[in-house]
Amino acid sequence: MITIVFSCVWIDAFLHLLFVKMNGRKPSDREDRKTYESKLRDLECSDEALLERVKRLRGVRKALVHEKAYSDFDDDGNFIGRNYMTQHEAENAWQVVNGINKWCREQHGIEIL
Repeated sequence: MITIVFSCVWIDAFLHLLFVKMNGRKPSDREDRKTYESKLRDLECSDEALLERVKRLRGVRKALVHEKAYSDFDDDGNFIGRNYMTQHEAENAWQVVNGINKWCREQHGIEIL
């Protein structure tokens, strides 16, 4: 879970810095509220596989951090929620971080990792 959450923190900070580098320090409140995928598209990322991984990561992070146990069970107490394989999702998170780093290096000549 730590890998997932901190990968998202890194992605959010990195995309903000890249946006400021490319667009200056103009107000970016609206940009900050966008999803990671939207931010990447705004920064001209067209790698659909990467964008799908980012979307998956965002959904998993949200589900883990904002877990609502009551939504995982029906009225009879039967589990109906989604099981996450945390290790598998952590690997996806790391692949997203590496994918964004590779995309940024290739498209913008910037490498962080």
